[in-house]
Amino acid sequence: MQNQVPQSPQGASYGERIRAAVSRAHPELYDEKVRARWHGFENDSQELFRAIQDEDPAQIERVFSGTARVEIDPEFLGFVGTYKRLAEIIPLHWGVLDLGCAYAPQAWYFREHAFYVGVDHSQENEFGEFVRFAFGNTQHIQASIDAYLDALPRFAAPVFAIANYVPARAETLKRLRQTFDDLFVFYPKSRV
Repeated sequence: MQNQVPQSPQGASYGERIRAAVSRAHPELYDEKVRARWHGFENDSQELFRAIQDEDPAQIERVFSGTARVEIDPEFLGFVGTYKRLAEIIPLHWGVLDLGCAYAPQAWYFREHAFYVGVDHSQENEFGEFVRFAFGNTQHIQASIDAYLDALPRFAAPVFAIANYVPARAETLKRLRQTFDDLFVFYPKSRV
C-alpha cells in the first residue's frame, strides 16, 4: 500500500468528495480563503499519513482495510492540525482524552504522552469493520460521550480532554466543562 491513495467505492478520495460537495452546496462559502484553509487541512493530513506510514506501515493497511477507506484518505484524515498544535502544548506527563476520536490518526501526535484514550460510538457498518489507529499508549472505548462520562474512570495522570469537530449537544458540552478543568472544545457554526 506504499504511496497508494486508498479509494472509496465511489472512486474519488474522501477529500475530493468533500471539496466537491461543499463547493456545490455553498458556492458562496467556497472562496479563496476557504480553499487556502482546506489546503492547510490537506497538508496536515498528508504529513501525518506519511509519518504513520514511515513509522508503522502495517497500521495504514490495518485501518484502511475497514470502513476508513470510504471516510478518510491520505489527503484528509480529519481535522488533525488542531491535534498537532495541542500536542505541542500539552505536557508529556499528561494523558489525553479524545472525545469523538473517529479513526484516531491524531493519536500519533500523543504517542509520547502518559496515555491516549479515544472515545467514539462508531462501529462496524455496511463498508466493514470500524478500525482505529492505535499506538503503544492508546486505548479505545466504544461509547457515546455521555455514556463515557457516566462511567468516567479515575486517571493516574493529569488529563487534557479534547472534543474537536464533534457536534455535541448543549447538555453534553456543559457536562464536559463541569468535569474537566483542562478542555479544548471546537465545532464550527455555519454562516448559512
